[in-house]
Amino acid sequence: VWCDQLIAGLPEHQFEVYAISGQPVRPSDHDLPANVSRLVSVPIWAVEQPRRCAGRDRDLSDGYAQLLYSLFMPGAGPAQFLAALRKLFDYAQRWDLSRALNTGVRATQLYQVWRAAGRSPQEHLPRSGDLLLPPTLADALQAHSWLEHFLRPLSCQPSQAQVCHATSNGLSPLLAFGCKWTYGTPVILTEHGIYLRERYLEMRFSGHSPAFKSFLLRFYSQ
Repeated sequence: VWCDQLIAGLPEHQFEVYAISGQPVRPSDHDLPANVSRLVSVPIWAVEQPRRCAGRDRDLSDGYAQLLYSLFMPGAGPAQFLAALRKLFDYAQRWDLSRALNTGVRATQLYQVWRAAGRSPQEHLPRSGDLLLPPTLADALQAHSWLEHFLRPLSCQPSQAQVCHATSNGLSPLLAFGCKWTYGTPVILTEHGIYLRERYLEMRFSGHSPAFKSFLLRFYSQ
């Protein structure tokens, strides 16, 4: 409702709405304001057919290794995480990132890095969200699957807008980053509720294992 009010209240501006959702969003299901030129669905849990072929493994390896390092290794922070996302975005704009990530090689890589991080000292870390518990193989496979879904917005073609407004933290800035990296588009981020706090509250009632919860909170805190 608030998004509709925001757009309808600015009739002098034209909007493209990118909706990150679980399953596809159909424009025909919504009564869009007149100043919405298009609604783009970005479903992260839909079953998708490969749209492109996978690129060369070496084109993916550096960015993915850096992403795992930023997620799992003690002391790594947002700068490494953002740099890794940029490399994966460049890959995703040319090749099928989901197809390239959905392999046993990448799952094994994640498991090994996570296990190595679990053996590293965890004291003196900069943020409480850096606590990471050692995984079982099931934890690593689940994290591998979820990470592929989380990264799907990087494959979305960037809009040539004058400004990008990400309406929360979490996954929506991935779309804004793509516009920034491609066209230098200014980005506005607003939060309607504190995203990270909501994720912490959500984990209290989640049935996930403690180790997988620690992975999710590490991802969200970046």
